[in-house]
Amino acid sequence: MFISIFSFSQSSDKPFIKPVEPTKEQNNVKTARQYIVGSTCKTCSLTINGRPVKVYPTGAFAYELNLVPGDTAFTLI
Repeated sequence: MFISIFSFSQSSDKPFIKPVEPTKEQNNVKTARQYIVGSTCKTCSLTINGRPVKVYPTGAFAYELNLVPGDTAFTLI
């Protein structure tokens, strides 16, 4: 039996997402316009709620999120 495993990578950076704002999992806000700010690896791509987010050469990102009244969840991938 012969098994081959191939792994292709563009970089040696390990993927991560480090949020800076918001800092907590649940937040009460007073305005609809909120920003999701943080960092990720320099070569990573990022989406928030399925929309692509610009990742700067430093790995930083910022995304404007316009909320609707009530509970709003968002997903970072």
